[in-house]
Amino acid sequence: MKKSLPLLVAVLAIALIGSSAFAYAPVIQPLPQVFIGDAEDNAGTVDNNLFRFSNAFDLDAYVTDGDTTISELAWSFIEDPLVIPDMLEVNGITQLASESDALDPAAVGKDIRHQAAPFDDSWVDFWDLEDSPKPLAVPYLPPSPGLNTIVTFFCSDGTFVDSADCEVQIVDNGTDYVSDVTVWTQDTKWDYEGDVNGWTFTGPNATAADAVFTGATSSYDGSKLGTSTDNTTSRFGFWTAPSAIAFETGKLYKYEWKGVDSSLASSTNDPTLRFRINSTDFSTAFEMVISSVGTDPPFAPTTTPRDYNMYFLPVGGHDMVPAFDVYDFDASDAGQLNLDELVVWKATLPTADWSAETVPAFGTWTALTSISPYGSVTSGTSGGLQLTTTVGNGFNYGFWTSTNLPMAADTLYRVLPIVSSSDANPPECYIRVNSQDFQVTYRYKASGASVAPDSDGEVYPVYFESHDMVSGAEGFNIGLEIFDGDSTTRGGTITLTTIVAESHALLP
Repeated sequence: MKKSLPLLVAVLAIALIGSSAFAYAPVIQPLPQVFIGDAEDNAGTVDNNLFRFSNAFDLDAYVTDGDTTISELAWSFIEDPLVIPDMLEVNGITQLASESDALDPAAVGKDIRHQAAPFDDSWVDFWDLEDSPKPLAVPYLPPSPGLNTIVTFFCSDGTFVDSADCEVQIVDNGTDYVSDVTVWTQDTKWDYEGDVNGWTFTGPNATAADAVFTGATSSYDGSKLGTSTDNTTSRFGFWTAPSAIAFETGKLYKYEWKGVDSSLASSTNDPTLRFRINSTDFSTAFEMVISSVGTDPPFAPTTTPRDYNMYFLPVGGHDMVPAFDVYDFDASDAGQLNLDELVVWKATLPTADWSAETVPAFGTWTALTSISPYGSVTSGTSGGLQLTTTVGNGFNYGFWTSTNLPMAADTLYRVLPIVSSSDANPPECYIRVNSQDFQVTYRYKASGASVAPDSDGEVYPVYFESHDMVSGAEGFNIGLEIFDGDSTTRGGTITLTTIVAESHALLP
């Protein structure tokens, strides 16, 4: 059981004669899930079924307030549904009788933050009254089925109240723990209001064997960056950010490409949209490609603006430069795609609550090693899945690809491959994830010496969330790609030795 209460946040400006004053409300950050075990309270081999959890988390670490000392804020809670008798004690206190008491919980003896010892700090203790009622009388009967509820916590500064939900449940014969909590911090925002915020447009030309195109056309309407293609010539163009996003170790970055729309009401013939992130030394790149495959693909842009979330866990330690690409290599595709805003967030990488997905066995993967106009590569299965090119033959490409894994709605996924090479200067390595309906491709490129596969193996993580999928094609597949564009120094074998796929509830 889980719900989400409306956030009770208010910032009120009070106009006074000759002056103005501002008061700020407390804002609760997302709270962890709480799992109350009983193993810590067993006596030898006797299962006491005593469910209590001391110092579960620190209230002061989960709230901000612009004009009140955090330690002075008053906290209280209510259970969902509001039931009698109470199912929980928090810091020796039971729930409010009414949400209206949350403004001044001390007046009704329900301020859990400022109780007397042993609850005279900001850490919270939980006691499961449903399965371990007071007074203490161990051993208790086994839980059936056991506490599983939503607790709504309230935080008040005496003028304003904020609330946040916390799921609380027991783990029979388990130990106490809390879930990871992801708190996103805004890193950078470009809104393009009034000017292009320093972004620059490039419309390149190419006559390479695998791509012949001319530059696309840029536009700017005072609030959106735009790129246009036509249906007579292959075209490509991209907008590039004026500054890099700073790299921080252990941070997962979320790029929110907001308000993306198309000049076409139907998404059938949209140009291809690519969100791209390059490291400043160009040793790595990550891209999210959205293609107008089939009739009215549900994830491609239309005239109705939509947002696209792109997740990136960088390796190599270099800062990141985002780019907004549009290209059209299909005679039936043409139109204009627009970007209204880019917001970049960062959060500590969550380490808990990941569930394993079953990756297809390597024996079921398929290799494609001869793809015109590229030169051929060779494949092998020694120590994993191998791809090989030779020095002196510098236009080679090939890949391995898996069968499909299921993809559930409202879920975050990650693919964690380990790729190795014993060669001093191996070809470029790509880890690719395709949605089963081919609307979306994610690709992680590793090229530079600092991030190239080595004998110990390197991890190239691909994070992505589920999206609007074509019915009957709700899945994704994984690929290992090799490209050798250097006929003088690069060459050798890359090997996908192991791979893990995991899923997680969408991060709030």
